[in-house]
Amino acid sequence: MKVIIEAQHVCEENPRGIAIYGIQLIRRLLDRRVNQYGLAFFDGNRERNNRKWMDKYFGEFAIPLHECNSLSYKQLAVDDDVYHEKSYNELTGASGDIFHFLHVITVPRLIYGKTIVTIHDLLPLRYPAYFIGYQHLNDSFPACAKRIRDIQPTIIADSESTKSDIIYFLGVSPDRIHVIPLAYDGDACFPQKDGSTIRALGINAPYVLYLGAIDARKNIIRIIDAFKAVVQRFPDIKLVLAGAPNINAKETLASIDSTPIRSNILLTGYVTDQQKRALYAGAIAFLFPSLFEGFGLPVLEAMACGCPVITSNVSSMPEVVGDAAVLVDPYRVEQLAWEMERLIQSETLRKELIQKGFAQCAKFSWDRTAEMTEEVYRKVYAE
Repeated sequence: MKVIIEAQHVCEENPRGIAIYGIQLIRRLLDRRVNQYGLAFFDGNRERNNRKWMDKYFGEFAIPLHECNSLSYKQLAVDDDVYHEKSYNELTGASGDIFHFLHVITVPRLIYGKTIVTIHDLLPLRYPAYFIGYQHLNDSFPACAKRIRDIQPTIIADSESTKSDIIYFLGVSPDRIHVIPLAYDGDACFPQKDGSTIRALGINAPYVLYLGAIDARKNIIRIIDAFKAVVQRFPDIKLVLAGAPNINAKETLASIDSTPIRSNILLTGYVTDQQKRALYAGAIAFLFPSLFEGFGLPVLEAMACGCPVITSNVSSMPEVVGDAAVLVDPYRVEQLAWEMERLIQSETLRKELIQKGFAQCAKFSWDRTAEMTEEVYRKVYAE
C-alpha cells in the first residue's frame, strides 16, 4: 500500500500541537516500515524553504518528497477553483492509494486516491472569538468545513470529544470517524529533577506551573485570579507561565502586567525540551484549566514528568487524565484556588496523583498511535 502524507504542518522551527503530532506520527510510521510512504507539501515560490524541515525531521529515512512551489497551502485552503484546473495529484506530483491529511485546512476537493483527514478540534466553528487575528483560519475554515461535508472522507479524531463535534458541526457519519489518541515523547518527558535549569530560568522559590501558548482559550486570566487568593496564604509561591504568546494574547498579557501580584509571576517565553522537562518535574502542580482542547498534550507530558495535574472537567481533558488529575470547572476561580491550596499543603495528595499519573500516561504511546493509524489505512484501502 502506498500512502502519501500531507506534511505541510510539520514545517516549524519550534513545533507544538499539530506539528508535534505530525513529526511523531510520521517518524513512527517510517520506523515501522509497514507501508510505502511519501510526503507532500506546498511552498509557493519556496518562500518558506519548507524542504529544510523535511530534511531535519525525516532526512534519515530517505523518503520521497512531493513539493508544489506554484501555490501555498493557504491559497488552496480558500480557493476551490484551483481544483477545477488541476487535481491535488497533478499539483504535487504524488500518486498513492491513500492520502492522509494531518490538518483539516489542507484537504483538497479533487484527488485521485482515498482520503483520510485528521481533525484535532473544531475550535474555529465552536469558539470563533478565539481566532481573532488568525486571518487564514477565519478565511479558510468555513470553506474547509463545507469541503468535508461534501466529500465525506474518513476522519481520524484525537478524542471522543472531537468526534462528537465532528458529528454535530460537519454531519459526518459516526462510522467514518476513528478516535486515535495522541501521546507524549518519552525521550523528552521523564521524571528527573534539574535544579540548575530551573535556576537559570530565574526561579528560586516553590512554584505552580502553566505551560503552553499564552492564549485566551487557555484561561490564564482565571489562573491569575485564582493565584491571587493563593498568594494571600502562601506569599512565597510563584506562578510560572511558560510558553510563547499567540496573536490573541494581548488581553491576557495586559492582565498579567496589571495584576497586583505581578512580582509573584514569571513569564519564561518559549522553552526548550530540556527546560520544559525541568519545569514539569520541579513544579508543585501543573495548572491546565483550558476552556477547550481537542486533546491536551501538556497534561500527559506533566504526568510523565511526575507533576500533579489540575485540569478542566470539559471537552477532552477528562478522557486524557482519567482519575489521575484534579478536575475543576474552568469558569470557577474559587474552585481552582482551593484545589491549588490543597495540593500545596498536602504532600500525600501530590504523591498519590504522581503515581496515578505515571499509570495513566503509560496507556499512551506514539507507537500505539501509529499502529492504530495503520489499521485505519488498511480498513480504508480494503473498502
